[in-house]
Amino acid sequence: MIVLFFPTKYWYKIAFRITWFFKIYYWFFNKNLLKDCLIRSVKLNRFLSLLTRAGVNFHIPYTIKGTDLLNHSSGILLATTHLPLSKVGIKAILEKPFKVEAAIVAKPTINNKMSVWGSKQKIKSLKTEPFVLLKSKRILLNKGCLVLMIDNVLTKDYSPNSLRLCKITGSKLVFFFAQLTPNGVIHIELFYPPSPFCESERAIEANLNYLKSRELKLINENIL
Repeated sequence: MIVLFFPTKYWYKIAFRITWFFKIYYWFFNKNLLKDCLIRSVKLNRFLSLLTRAGVNFHIPYTIKGTDLLNHSSGILLATTHLPLSKVGIKAILEKPFKVEAAIVAKPTINNKMSVWGSKQKIKSLKTEPFVLLKSKRILLNKGCLVLMIDNVLTKDYSPNSLRLCKITGSKLVFFFAQLTPNGVIHIELFYPPSPFCESERAIEANLNYLKSRELKLINENIL
């Protein structure tokens, strides 16, 4: 309905306002403050996914911090988790403009591309299979950029394998999160882990623990 009857400049505003109904529903019938904090982000993420299928660019309001970390003095591994709106973060990074060569994904589309919310631009997908690390290594050695969601959405475990590529290739690790604010603007922050070049197994473990702590902090912030 939104796609058929409204200009693209209104798509995001309408989707964001609709999420109020879900927030109110959870407040009255669930009383779960954690869900109350996240439900609008989850529902908005779903709406943006559906709107992106129209195959046209549309505006999503965002701010982005930490883009100075994006430089090609080495390869870059951009990592986040399966929190909602991560693909808005990728959209913001692409619009800097900054090139992302590929995304490591568990279930790529038929044409091996990954969609980015609000954009008709797609990113080449590398499926998580036995040879994905070899393909990823080649990109990083050529000072390219890879993006991935580092957690297993079913088990909530974080995989250290991709971080080991940073050590092998001399690439740096950059984390990012996308956070919905009360006025509908999505704030994206890029930040270094304690050891961006993942020099050892201990450093990799420290990086993963740091990401977990940042993720939990983000979840527990009652921003809505």
